[in-house]
Amino acid sequence: MRCDNLYVLRAAHNVPILTRAAIQEAAMEMGTQTRKSRLGSVRRFRRAREGFSLVELMVAIGVCTILTAIAIPSYLSYIQRTKVTTAVMDIV
Repeated sequence: MRCDNLYVLRAAHNVPILTRAAIQEAAMEMGTQTRKSRLGSVRRFRRAREGFSLVELMVAIGVCTILTAIAIPSYLSYIQRTKVTTAVMDIV
């Protein structure tokens, strides 16, 4: 069975079985990380990435501004045409 850079051998050939604590201690001495500590750093990184960045928010606000700038004149002309049509129908 393989655990990162350390090989854990079963009790074959009179080799003692290494415990998890011994593997982690040996990995710390070698300067390598065990799988569990690597996963912990990945989880911390993912936790830090939650939410939106300032750039993403500014892009969203820019898109909304452009759409609003296009929609408002169209809406105002629609309201004006509706009022004219209503006035003409009231006269007739």
